[in-house]
Amino acid sequence: MEQKKRQTLRSEPDEKAATANDFNVQWRSGPDVKEDAWPTVGVDKDDMDRLGKAQEFKRNFGFWSALGFIMVFMGTWEFVLITLAVGFTNGGFAGQYHWVSEFAPPRYQKVLSYVAGWNLTLGWLATNASGTVVVVNQIQAMITIQSPEYAFKSWQSTLIMIAFIAITILFNTWGASTLPTLQVVSLCAHLAGFLVVMIPLLVLCPKNDAYDVFLDFQDNSGWDNMGAAFLICQVYVLYCCLGSDAVCHISEEVRDASLVVPQVMVWAFVGNIMLGLAILVTMLFCIGPLEGALDTDAPYLLLFNKTGSPALSTVLNVLLFLMIYAGNITVLAACSREVFAFARDRGEE
Repeated sequence: MEQKKRQTLRSEPDEKAATANDFNVQWRSGPDVKEDAWPTVGVDKDDMDRLGKAQEFKRNFGFWSALGFIMVFMGTWEFVLITLAVGFTNGGFAGQYHWVSEFAPPRYQKVLSYVAGWNLTLGWLATNASGTVVVVNQIQAMITIQSPEYAFKSWQSTLIMIAFIAITILFNTWGASTLPTLQVVSLCAHLAGFLVVMIPLLVLCPKNDAYDVFLDFQDNSGWDNMGAAFLICQVYVLYCCLGSDAVCHISEEVRDASLVVPQVMVWAFVGNIMLGLAILVTMLFCIGPLEGALDTDAPYLLLFNKTGSPALSTVLNVLLFLMIYAGNITVLAACSREVFAFARDRGEE
């Protein structure tokens, strides 16, 4: 009923719509425009026609797979743990350049959208690389715990990065058809893993006082200014909350995208923020004296060791590693679609 109503509203003719449709028909019928690679119907077909774009991808993402895509991409509770050291001391869509072009003065639209588009594309490529660095650091930290005398060489880290990138590429090429299923599985693991990590910490770890958690503010950044330290630490907060727009990059692969994409963006952001806050409070209660956490490069490993069980600590480390790596698969998927969209717009439109 709702979809039929939306189709009716969208089909109501007016002068602007007629002009836009005429333009789209002319645009879509140009010599450089391909036919739809994956024919689509209904609201999705109307949306693509209105944008003047050919359907290049099969729409195999539904609500839950799209929700899993963005929840795992954000990975807020995982990154709250992974980036503890930063917080203690310092603190999709090719749409961005379209909006820059929309609101910029006509004289500067082309150059500003060009700059915004390239910065966005380079930023996504850097995001893909940063996720791989996090995974490699996890591997190194786990090996160092088992063999403290072992020292990693730079070339070894580089080779591990290349290996993980190659595996991620395989998931996004030959395994592309399994991505929706993988996202649903990853969503379940993301939610279950949160409980698997939090419950043992609350049960087994010695606890800090509530005063230390909620009322004891410390400046360990070296700025000697609580306000400056607070602002600098927002980098840590923002890094843990990035990615709520990632699903926009695969919107051409989502069924009924104009409805599903906004829904999963809101649900994923709200859900991940709640999980992130819960794991943050748990960590502050369970990590012990702050001085000990500051003396290590991987405070989350110290946190897991507080459980008193080496076997459980290893299981939690491996679980966290798998969740971060699952997020890397979605990062590459979003990044590749963003680059594709930018190339389809010829890097300037």
